[in-house]
Amino acid sequence: MARRVGARVSYALSEAGTARFTIERLRGRRTKLRGSFRHGAVRGRNKLRFTGHLSGRGLAPGRYNLVVRVADLVGDRSRPKRTSFRIFR
Repeated sequence: MARRVGARVSYALSEAGTARFTIERLRGRRTKLRGSFRHGAVRGRNKLRFTGHLSGRGLAPGRYNLVVRVADLVGDRSRPKRTSFRIFR
């Protein structure tokens, strides 16, 4: 049986909007990586699959933060929320 690649990311919102995800590398201090991805989000629960790639390139093994910031349809933005994850090879 083939191993699934990536991870499922789930989050909940009180309003519909666009979620922008960025990645930070953890090496003693946070380093923001180039590139991001967006996900159209609805009110309530949302899910997406994160494959460990950013801007078409796989992330190197190590520790990272996934940072999400949501803008609603009017343009108001949320505070950034972070969660950590690891890439194994």
